[in-house]
Order: sequence, then structure tokens, then C-alpha cells
Amino acid sequence: MTNLSGWWAGTYSYRTRIAPTSFEAELRDHGGRLSGLITEDGDSPRSIGLVLQATLIGRVSGSSVEFTKIYDDVVRSHSVFYEGGLIEDGMAIEGVWRTSATWSGPFRMERRSARRELSETVREAVPAD
Repeated sequence: MTNLSGWWAGTYSYRTRIAPTSFEAELRDHGGRLSGLITEDGDSPRSIGLVLQATLIGRVSGSSVEFTKIYDDVVRSHSVFYEGGLIEDGMAIEGVWRTSATWSGPFRMERRSARRELSETVREAVPAD
């Protein structure tokens, strides 16, 4: 079984919206039980300019992944259910999110590789000429 612990970057889209919303997640996989934290920029009139935080709880079973995102902020006081599957040898998850029968859309998240994170850190630490 693939362990999903680590840093992930993703997007989710509304069915009626053109531009997707980006998010970052830190997942902890405890033998198929998932926990973690999600941060994203606000995308509604009440939350534009704010960084929203949420707690993640869920599970992974084989290639199926399910989790609930529970917003910590009073701007958004609801939960979002995500259901998807592992693809690309466990390096990505794709699926659908929903809050109700009428609010749903696609999402995709990709594992951030340690090599890419290290190269970004090194690049930031080296002063430009």
C-alpha cells in the first residue's frame, strides 16, 4: 500500500467557474487513516484576500481515497467531502468534491517531490547576481 504522508499541492474547480482554486495539504497516513492540514486562498466575496485553513480526516483503501475537509475559519463553517483515486503510481489523486447535491466539482492533487522542494529551497537561498 502506498503511504500518502507528505506535502501535496492541488486544485479544485466549481462546475460553473473557469479558474480553479489552488490549495496545499500536508497529509499524514497512519496505516490507511488520513489526517492533515489544508491551506488555500479565499475565493469567495467574503474570503478574498484571506488564507483559509482546514483540517483533513479520511482514509485510503487500495487506490481509493476519501477525506473530509473541515474549515477552521468562521468565513467558511462547513465541511467538504472529497472522493477520488490514486493515479500515476501514487503521485496524484483525482476525483470529485461535494458539499451537497448541487455544489460539487473536480479536484486533483499531486505529491510534491522531496527533490523539487529541495531545489526550490536551494534556489531561494542562493542570492541572484
